Amino acid sequence: MYEADAANGLSWEKVVHEIDINHPRRIDYRYDGTDSYEKWPICLTSFGWFSPDPEIRRTVMGEYGVGTVLYFQFVKHMTCVFLMLSILSLPSMLIYYSGNTAFSWDL
Repeated sequence: MYEADAANGLSWEKVVHEIDINHPRRIDYRYDGTDSYEKWPICLTSFGWFSPDPEIRRTVMGEYGVGTVLYFQFVKHMTCVFLMLSILSLPSMLIYYSGNTAFSWDL
């Protein structure tokens, strides 16, 4: 079915076919039987937010199941939380970094 490209019998066509089947792809089904696979743009994908409003909750990853959607929403929320906590901890990190050189408590 696949041509052997290398001396050890490996085939590049088979590798590309397996990647297209096992990785998230947009599939364009054609009538002649040759399907077109396009990479799923993860960075440009809307994963939605936790909300009672269905418009805010909407995600394009719904076809992969609830677990996948919840995982990516959780990762997005944790990224936002840790970014906010990092910004809040910057003043204390600057004070600890400077030690006694920038602030003199001796009056």
